[in-house]
Amino acid sequence: EMIIFDTKLSDSEQAKINYYLSKKWRLEDRMDSDGDGFNDTSEETSGTSPIDSSDYPQFDFSDTVDEQINEASGLDSIESNLSLWLDASNIDMLSNSSLSDGDAISTWKDLSGNGNNGQQSVTNEQPLFDSDGLNGMAGLDLDGTNDSFKLKTGAIINSSYTMFFVAQYELKDTSSVMFSQYDSSTSGRMNIQLFEPSDDTAELWSWAGTGYKVSDVVSSNTPFIYTTKNNNRVVDGWAYGGTKSDTGTISITADAPDVDNYIGKQTLSSNQYFQPFKGVISEIVIFDTALTDDQIIKIQYYLSKKWGLESTVDSDGDGYMDSLEEVAG
Repeated sequence: EMIIFDTKLSDSEQAKINYYLSKKWRLEDRMDSDGDGFNDTSEETSGTSPIDSSDYPQFDFSDTVDEQINEASGLDSIESNLSLWLDASNIDMLSNSSLSDGDAISTWKDLSGNGNNGQQSVTNEQPLFDSDGLNGMAGLDLDGTNDSFKLKTGAIINSSYTMFFVAQYELKDTSSVMFSQYDSSTSGRMNIQLFEPSDDTAELWSWAGTGYKVSDVVSSNTPFIYTTKNNNRVVDGWAYGGTKSDTGTISITADAPDVDNYIGKQTLSSNQYFQPFKGVISEIVIFDTALTDDQIIKIQYYLSKKWGLESTVDSDGDGYMDSLEEVAG
């Protein structure tokens, strides 16, 4: 089919004609008629409009947490601060119904509503969907060579933030970067990395350009939750729950630079694949503010329960694993 107009069409008109062609020729799973980042099939399934870029699928983070932890979390007040939410159990916004085990993933869709999708157009650099990659549940498998995602909208963190990661790493000879907003020539550059794994363990760093934070030791091929918090340039980071590290905070002198974010690597000068991550990442949640201890505890418990980590995570840092507290009531 070919259609030609002798005038310039509006965005709305183009979207409607795109959708007409999409439906007519059964291209909904490949067409994004209104250009909002969601293909027409996703919009039809979610009940949003495939011809209106302002109407797109959205997910409620606080409701999701409430349902998982079986109580009201009170997190509604910070949903406007949710910058990024990537969940390997819902990569496609269709609960992975469009995916098969081993699929190469070009887009990891952001559930926050901000459109910060993880994107990778190069086929041999696309992480693979692993339906039971982390604790028998879904994850994205990165090969430690060149697999990565670039976030669609560039820099997403500044002087304050709180970040949560659910992942596990595989042993490799060099450090593995899970997340970066990094420019080697700019102060404030930051990344989250597993620093120089030795034997079966690694130190999780929250690198902050003018200083760094060494966190808990984690073991290879073992799932962990990692949390890092920057409260107006005072940085801390820890694994397996709680609200602070054992080693204390550090103060940094610059905010993260206004450069692109990557998942699974950082760039260093001309090296586009510096310290690539080898392992599985299942969930990333980032807020553009420093959360309170209570908010952090609830999100850690949500992640602990969701990914079956209650026996190794002490969400509230009281010295008792979540599984013991659940049994004790």
